[in-house]
Amino acid sequence: MNRLLANYGAVLIVLEWGDFMLVLRSTLTWFLFVVVAVGNGLLRQQWLESWLPSSLVLPVSGLLLCCWVALLCFILFPWLSQRRSGRYWWVGGGWVTATLMFEIVFGHWGLGRSWHDLFQVLAFWHGDLFILVLTVTLVMPRICARIYRLD
Repeated sequence: MNRLLANYGAVLIVLEWGDFMLVLRSTLTWFLFVVVAVGNGLLRQQWLESWLPSSLVLPVSGLLLCCWVALLCFILFPWLSQRRSGRYWWVGGGWVTATLMFEIVFGHWGLGRSWHDLFQVLAFWHGDLFILVLTVTLVMPRICARIYRLD
């Protein structure tokens, strides 16, 4: 039988093998996004801050991260896909949820940043395009499904 049973307290979850592999591959892809985001931050600190005016550093860094996320999703999508439509909004939503949880847990409890500082990344009017990065992360699996004609 191609079903996995996971018992989480009083909740019993039944996953098809393909769904389990989609969750696993999506999670691995998200960890790659984290590595790329850290690299993007290092790029911003090491080069962009010295080459660009301070008002352009965050927007350019945000646009670069959007491009990296889109490119990685496009490249990894054939490995990620399950040849079934309807799953890709869940993948993007999972990536966005994991990203926000990581920002909150690591930012607040890991780095000791205040809640006010954490929510400033959503203030696009200050030049931070994190909200655009989240939007690209949400929609790219669905766009890739269309590009690869899987819907």
